[in-house]
Amino acid sequence: AYGVMASDYLSGVAAFTRAGYREQAEDLAELSTKLQVAGEVSAETANQLLIATDKAYGFNGSVTELSSVMDKMTYVDHNYATSVEKIAEGMGIVAPVAAQAHMSVDELIASLGTITAVGRGLYDKNGNRFEIPNVAALDRKSYKKIELYL
Repeated sequence: AYGVMASDYLSGVAAFTRAGYREQAEDLAELSTKLQVAGEVSAETANQLLIATDKAYGFNGSVTELSSVMDKMTYVDHNYATSVEKIAEGMGIVAPVAAQAHMSVDELIASLGTITAVGRGLYDKNGNRFEIPNVAALDRKSYKKIELYL
């Protein structure tokens, strides 16, 4: 119905069921299908993005919350020089730590959109993939500067 293959929808149902979303699996698979179309991403990327975001921010499979996140990501994709694919890559890396550091999902989307829009992605000055070594690095109570070289 959305211009994606039925197998992508069914793989979404299976992925969400395996991830523990038995009752929400069909609704989340439909949301994933919408994200695939709006964000021009694969079924695997859409499923992983929704699961990672939900787990990190404790939305408990809320289609309303995750739909809002999806809308914000696609807005950034359509209005800035980045993509849902790039934001998804960053989200998978930093969402759990960002959430533990009390960074809202909106702040994270804006940050990832900004970082990925400049074309370098999440890398340090030596070209190494950016990773946060521990939660304290982003904890606002004991904030330590993290330098990104863009």
